Amino acid sequence: MQPMSFASRIREAYEQSLGSAVRDVVRQALAACASSTSFFTPDCRQFHVLNDIQDPTKNVQWHLNGDPAVATTVSFDGATGIIHAASNFTMSLDYDQRLVGKDYPQHAEDSGGFQAAVFWDGIKLVPVTISRRN
Repeated sequence: MQPMSFASRIREAYEQSLGSAVRDVVRQALAACASSTSFFTPDCRQFHVLNDIQDPTKNVQWHLNGDPAVATTVSFDGATGIIHAASNFTMSLDYDQRLVGKDYPQHAEDSGGFQAAVFWDGIKLVPVTISRRN
């Protein structure tokens, strides 16, 4: 086994550092998504479809379960300059649904894969979207 060259060690340290920074940005973006008070939030991964949209709802609260950024894989698209981050997540949802004049607490979960697009604006990493990954 041949020892790593200095350039290889620098590249590896850079990739680990970039990966860590991207995971932090993804973690913050997912936390912002979890603070949504809507069943669907643009540029966020989670959503919930009500069985009957006629009934009013309130107190919508998403909760991020665990830290999906820990297992996030990071890749860089040199052609577009976009950094891609992919992983899985689980969020729980609590809300009240009014049925026949009374509020009933409801609970649901949404989970699956996500793909985050992140770019460097010259100063910091900026999340663009978090979308579903099949």
